[in-house]
Amino acid sequence: MQIFQQALALFLTSILLLPTGIKSLAPKWCGNTLTTACQSATDVRYDSAYPKTIIGQDKNWEKMEGYWVIQGETLNEARERPEPSYYVAGIGRGLPVAKGDIWGFYNHTIVEGGTRMLKDRFYVFKPAPTSWCDSHPSNGTHYNYYPGVEGSECGVTGRCIRSGQYLTVTHENDGHLESFRTYGGYSYLPFYAPIDETGLTSFPDDSTAVELQSTPGFFSQQAGIVFVKGDQKALVNAYAVNTFLGVQEYTIISSMTKMTEEDWVTKLKESWDEANVPDGNRYDTTTKDASYPNETEWCGGIANDPMCTASPYNEPNCSLKPGAIAGLIIFIAVVLLAMAFFVHHVMMRKQSKRIRLRIIRGIAKNITIEPSAGQIDRATLMKEFDHIDKDKGGTISKDEMREWVELGKIGEVSEKDFNVMWTIMDVDGNNEVDFIEFISFLAACSEEFDETYTEQKNYGREYVSASLYDGIENGRY
Repeated sequence: MQIFQQALALFLTSILLLPTGIKSLAPKWCGNTLTTACQSATDVRYDSAYPKTIIGQDKNWEKMEGYWVIQGETLNEARERPEPSYYVAGIGRGLPVAKGDIWGFYNHTIVEGGTRMLKDRFYVFKPAPTSWCDSHPSNGTHYNYYPGVEGSECGVTGRCIRSGQYLTVTHENDGHLESFRTYGGYSYLPFYAPIDETGLTSFPDDSTAVELQSTPGFFSQQAGIVFVKGDQKALVNAYAVNTFLGVQEYTIISSMTKMTEEDWVTKLKESWDEANVPDGNRYDTTTKDASYPNETEWCGGIANDPMCTASPYNEPNCSLKPGAIAGLIIFIAVVLLAMAFFVHHVMMRKQSKRIRLRIIRGIAKNITIEPSAGQIDRATLMKEFDHIDKDKGGTISKDEMREWVELGKIGEVSEKDFNVMWTIMDVDGNNEVDFIEFISFLAACSEEFDETYTEQKNYGREYVSASLYDGIENGRY
């Protein structure tokens, strides 16, 4: 009974501790038959195996990549072509050139491992109308030409402005590119200084790209690009708002044509010649702008290139499913109960053997033991039975057996062991052991008879008695 009580206590403890023990399992165990689903199964942000490259996340970027020539028209808020504007020396900004016609050259290149994109763009403007130049003379702070460019002259020379963005995929794994630095004509800082600001370019569908760029409190621009004709051409509608003044600065309606790098460079140089752009304002398109980020800036300093920064989205720990928990509890219960039954069975067998051996050795003090009870004649067994049956009533009562035990025939026996011994002998449970039950009990003690017979044969009856008491004293029986 004590064994079963201990097993039950262990089982109940396991049930109480099991939920806390399996509340959190390592992410590698998620998504199998017994555990909850992986977060990455429904949210690609948590999928460490998801592609990190731009093309890997969205093949539509193949449309955007490459060399493009843009031709179009710029309109102001009144839907008219904007006039040229003074170049203000104090802030290094202004466009004293014709603004209506737009001629752009886009170099969209995926760089460094496929996770970064460079949008390097060149806008070419033709000379300002001479009528504007005549009516807007320079005054020492405002110029109708570019004083820092040799040969610049209002109405004679045009202008080329380099503009661009640096972008990278993000840990969102959604195929969107996040811009983090804007330079040149896209910057609203004095002297077109680079500005670290965020923007987003994405493909909402397979044929349309959307560019969003803003400088909080100053500027916001949106552009929609629709790819047509086998993705070799695109139609563009862009507009910009000066959020500081609350006015629309421009709307650009244009078309883009894709071409090889060689043809692109040729077209750019032809535009410089046509707009009469001074040599000092012509760029080396094979080199990156001075604002190009260093590796530290790409890798957490400003940007968060997934190839060199840690993702904030890590697969969380999982847990066992409710059904699996119940099954595991049942399994543990079965194992514990089986172990308890086994231990109880083994202990009962040992106890039974100990008691049988004591009785056989007690009998051996009065008679000569044979290898089995069947080899001892009936008269000898009856004599020993009568010896225990004090009242000669033909049966041994529990009190008579207790008296035989207390006379030292089998040594000191605990009440528990005595009751077990009596239960074994009293087969029919009538609280008396008759001769048939007595010899049946002896017949089941073949191993004990053989062991006692060997001891008695080799060492004599006195050894058996001494062995019995020595075993009791030292806890072997």
